[in-house]
Amino acid sequence: MNVLMVLLGGYFPPDIRVEKEAKVLKEMGHSIFVLCSPRKEKQELDVYDDMRIIRLDYPHKILRLVDALHFYTNGGTFTWKNKIKKVIKDNGVQILHVHDLSLAGYSAICAAKELNCRIVQDLHENWADNMLAYYHSYKPTPKIVFFRYIYPIKGFYNYLERKSARRADAVITTIEEMRERVVRNGVEESKIMVIRNTEDSKSFDNLPVDHEIIQKYSKQPTGLFVGVLDRFRGIECVIESIPLIRAKRSDFHLVIVGDGPIKGELETRVTSLRVSDAVEFVGKIDFKKVKSYIVASALCYLTQDINEQINRTIAHKVFQYMLCEKPIILTAALPYIRMQKYRPFCYLIQNNLPETIAAATITCLNNPEDAQKLAKNARSLAVNEFDFAEDGKILRNAYKKLISNTLS
Repeated sequence: MNVLMVLLGGYFPPDIRVEKEAKVLKEMGHSIFVLCSPRKEKQELDVYDDMRIIRLDYPHKILRLVDALHFYTNGGTFTWKNKIKKVIKDNGVQILHVHDLSLAGYSAICAAKELNCRIVQDLHENWADNMLAYYHSYKPTPKIVFFRYIYPIKGFYNYLERKSARRADAVITTIEEMRERVVRNGVEESKIMVIRNTEDSKSFDNLPVDHEIIQKYSKQPTGLFVGVLDRFRGIECVIESIPLIRAKRSDFHLVIVGDGPIKGELETRVTSLRVSDAVEFVGKIDFKKVKSYIVASALCYLTQDINEQINRTIAHKVFQYMLCEKPIILTAALPYIRMQKYRPFCYLIQNNLPETIAAATITCLNNPEDAQKLAKNARSLAVNEFDFAEDGKILRNAYKKLISNTLS
């Protein structure tokens, strides 16, 4: 069957979750189309890894304003609905797979419903709390003030999630804790499944490593942060911890892989803390290079604020760290507390204050045998309990059920 994956509002490639799910569906014999937003350097139509990429531009500025007003009152937009209907018809799409709750996501669901397509809603994030946190994290502008104090942004995204999921034939979440939240939001439990952000251990293990990177960064104890540089990731707190760590371990070095809206602020803060010699910004790199930086590091960080957004999702990079058998410092979000019950696999900290991060880092560096034991447990969990091979089976079964219902 022809499957259209909708990523409007996002760019593709890359998207690690979309690519893993698409691989499973291609192995089943399905043809995959990906509808996403355009980039200047990318053509409108493209082919990537046997997937046809269709890039639709945002409407004209006036239409964009009208669409935004329509979206924040109803959840859908006429412009996107009509554009997506044309894509569905032109490509003979039978199953629509919508990723997240983008501006065009509900419009795509409405278009598919009218054309009798089967619909999968794939919820990567807890958007209600994610957007609430977003508008409370940045300096006030008229738009920020409006969504922070006037418009009920959390209630709207709860409404949009419920509205979209109820119209879908199947709903996917990334973690059990998110599944529980969606059920509480009024979605029928029987059509919700969990497909985690795990890694296929065999594929990940077969990724090559760059020995120059490993040689460069493994000469000294190196902490690694990988991710978007924004106010949700806790990277500011890691940077603030560096003087405290260096007071006990003067050889410690922090490597930051990624880019984002607060990179300039972070660089300024590194300078003001006088730790420029201890912190390196690598920038955004190809995913295939990330593994080399993980392998080269002594420990890895994921120290976000603990809130409802973090309690209802889990990052791909955690499983990548685990497969590379690295000690990890994590804030104690609900998914990690649950995973820790299998066996201890990380340093769980109760907050992301610089003092807490520094203490955990020094404990890890000064007790290598204990750190290695946790790292081995992490690797074992990633291979035996949290492997995408199992999640892929769940996706296959869901699609078999959809196809059976379509043909019956």
